[in-house]
Amino acid sequence: MSETLAVIHGRLIDGTGAEPIDDATVVMADGPWEVRRAVREMAKEGADFINTAASGGFWAADEVCSVRNYTLEELVALERASRRWQRVT
Repeated sequence: MSETLAVIHGRLIDGTGAEPIDDATVVMADGPWEVRRAVREMAKEGADFINTAASGGFWAADEVCSVRNYTLEELVALERASRRWQRVT
């Protein structure tokens, strides 16, 4: 019998107003310090990898992929915090 490996992702880390989603599946984080806090929160909740939305999607009719949800500074903070906690981004 082989073992089953479960890979757990935490809630989506996203900027305020980025997408019409609910609090059960998303943690809102604005600015690099809040993004770092959100990564720590996901790691403590047991997430194996960190999930974010770097650009707009197609949740609403007026969204386009070219709209950025995060600045470069926020994305760098997310990536570095994820590495620090040994999580995949």
